[in-house]
Amino acid sequence: MPFAVSFCTIVAVIPTVATPPRYVARGLLYNNMPMFGASINDAGVVVAMTQPGQAVRYDPNGSITAITGPTGATATWVSTIKNDGTLVGAATIGGISRGWIRTSSGQDIVVNPVAGDDRFSFADYVNGIAIGNSSNSSRSRPVKWSLASGPQLLPLLSALPNNSVLAMNSSGLMGGQAETSFGIQPAMWSPSGTVTALPVTTPWQGTVGGVRGINSHGTLVGWGNGGGGVRALRWSSTGALTTLGSFTFFSSLRANAINDAGLVVGAGGTSSSGERAVMWDQAGTPTYFDDLIVSAPPGIYGSHDILGINASGAVVGYGSFGGRWSSFVAVPVPEPASLLVLAAGAFLLRRRKH
Repeated sequence: MPFAVSFCTIVAVIPTVATPPRYVARGLLYNNMPMFGASINDAGVVVAMTQPGQAVRYDPNGSITAITGPTGATATWVSTIKNDGTLVGAATIGGISRGWIRTSSGQDIVVNPVAGDDRFSFADYVNGIAIGNSSNSSRSRPVKWSLASGPQLLPLLSALPNNSVLAMNSSGLMGGQAETSFGIQPAMWSPSGTVTALPVTTPWQGTVGGVRGINSHGTLVGWGNGGGGVRALRWSSTGALTTLGSFTFFSSLRANAINDAGLVVGAGGTSSSGERAVMWDQAGTPTYFDDLIVSAPPGIYGSHDILGINASGAVVGYGSFGGRWSSFVAVPVPEPASLLVLAAGAFLLRRRKH
């Protein structure tokens, strides 16, 4: 019994990722070409893009490999990699961009644009249901898809043309943007498809905003403009708004992703100084991501945006690397206090055993 109590006590005091951890970062290049990261799963696998139209995969062992598309594809784009390895995105086949999913078993699913459109891409895939956007030169329409029902257009707030869905969680809650006469507003769709406009910090005519990420708890993140500039925003599953913290003189911020611990990642800056990658804790307090990096190889001059974050807090983003823009991946490292607790725990356990 004393042995079991000591072990439980040690586990309980190890810090979680509720506040920003410290990071080791590395830049990513594929065949000496810049990469533009899109997504990271809980295993630390990253999917990214190179030019022109080549999807690539980074594995935590350091290997970077090209992702082959479906039969007949001349270009591939991967927006998301799921925890089971499923790839979600689009492929150009016969000169037309079509929605593309490669399941964990290796099956390729290719879906054509909705009638009247000439482009289609998937944004996410959960439990056999995918979301994406079908578009042409004058409009974009959000779509929900399953193998059984095929593509179904999601309801809109109005007949105006600029609408999209970008994120979905395991409960089927979806987020994106929908256009009204008031502007392009952040929006969410319930699992049944009911659409709701989400609030912004300072509503005004011409509002522009959108949802970019969602976690399993139904917390959505994104951005929206108002009288005070563009702000990074967070909403509960019921639509309650929180304006995330900013820095002095920042005129624009956006939140791109959130994990289940409540860490939010994105970017902010000004038109004159450029952008810097930002991480917000559960309370909405921002930190420059560069200040969290404790180790990086020579040539990383600054992180400018973070696009994805996984359950452990590992992130993928892009910045200045080796004198040019490219993706980077950054992995949390244990805080010194955590290491001391672990060391002390191991010592106590050895004493108990003897």
